Amino acid sequence: MNIGVDARANQPPTVNLTGPANGATFTVPGSIAITANATDSDGTITKVDFFQGSTLLGTDTTSPYTFNWTLVPAGIYSLTARATDNQGATTISAGVSVTVNTPPNQPPVVSITNPTNGTSFAAPGNIPINATATDLDGTIAKVDFFQGNTLLGTDLAAPYSFTWTNAPAGTYVLTAQATDDKGAVTTSNPISIQVQTASTTGLTVPDLSALNGKTYSLTDEISFTYPVSGVTFAWEFTAVNGNANGNGSLGRAARPYNVASISAPTTAAPRFTPQSANLLPGTYQMTVTVSLGSQSQTAAPVTINLVSADLSTVKVYPNPWRSDKHADKSVTFAGLPFGTTIKIFTVSGHELKELHTDGPSILWDLKTESGDKVASGLYIYLVTDSQGNKVRGKLAVIK
Repeated sequence: MNIGVDARANQPPTVNLTGPANGATFTVPGSIAITANATDSDGTITKVDFFQGSTLLGTDTTSPYTFNWTLVPAGIYSLTARATDNQGATTISAGVSVTVNTPPNQPPVVSITNPTNGTSFAAPGNIPINATATDLDGTIAKVDFFQGNTLLGTDLAAPYSFTWTNAPAGTYVLTAQATDDKGAVTTSNPISIQVQTASTTGLTVPDLSALNGKTYSLTDEISFTYPVSGVTFAWEFTAVNGNANGNGSLGRAARPYNVASISAPTTAAPRFTPQSANLLPGTYQMTVTVSLGSQSQTAAPVTINLVSADLSTVKVYPNPWRSDKHADKSVTFAGLPFGTTIKIFTVSGHELKELHTDGPSILWDLKTESGDKVASGLYIYLVTDSQGNKVRGKLAVIK
């Protein structure tokens, strides 16, 4: 009897790269998705290795066979895939050439932040020029400041600035020019300014009448219109008798009968935020002096109310209230924001009185809702603002 044995040899696998396409280009830092198709006619694929030249990049053991080559530097590369079957036979695909290019230099970005377009200055002008400059793919080497085609000055480090001194009367166009570390240059949008002699300004008395009697939060902006640009505004606040929260100044809470005043820093626009001068809640006489060169005009004072933006400035006085010292005075709740509700309770939780105000202060005459005077003892007050925030405290009454 003859017995035949089929000893056919193992067939090697087939493999080809399906991505990227031959001749594909990428930009640093390259991220290249490499994909391959591999089959074996008489067995299975155990793995596919991905190469750049003779360098193994990675291996995938399951279909679909892929590898993501990341952070690829600039250069020209030859990619291949090598498939291995279950009997150890291997096949290498045809090569694919790819190019990773260095990206073109991105120019810097620059803009003038001060002065703003249309600003006026008194002659001879001292004009601070400020600019911001950034570079997405490098650094800023310098920022040049120009008046027309004339270079005024250069700054090599942020914050970028230059002060043009003794500028004569005239109309000028300012630009800033940023240069990055690769030499790319960008010029900002132009800013037009005027330098005027004092005799041409025609300063008028500021009109604050529209602000009289208004109430502002400490973080609100107080503003008015004025017909001349390029001037400075000095704001002065004098605490009205009975409402000053100052002990000779506006910086410390104390007795309500002190009068205090403060000259706020000058500003280049007719707007001011009370918090910037550390003003406290209260009622104030406010005036503004406008000046340009040797000229100045002062507004007639108006009365304004300043209220807290939150409950952090709440003050209660006198505390304790004593009949032998304060018989002619009520209890003052000061430093209050808009829409404040105050409730007075006994220590056992019985509500005696409810007060409402839009700030900055309110008086309690030590009477209940029914008009009865409260007795000696310890009381609890609850202050609630319009946002539902609460502050609790204790108030002693001694008779």
